Amino acid sequence: MLLLPTAVLWIVSSPSLLFPLFYLVLLSFLFWHCVGVALLAFLTCFPMMFD
Repeated sequence: MLLLPTAVLWIVSSPSLLFPLFYLVLLSFLFWHCVGVALLAFLTCFPMMFD
């Protein structure tokens, strides 16, 4: 459990690593947002096809 805060401190203390990590988090957030929107649209339109 002590490994995670140490890793976080190490990443925060080195800005060269912080930017790619932030970029990766942003990309994954955008990806899952798009997946969620697509899934929601699919679930909304799917029952209408059989109506």
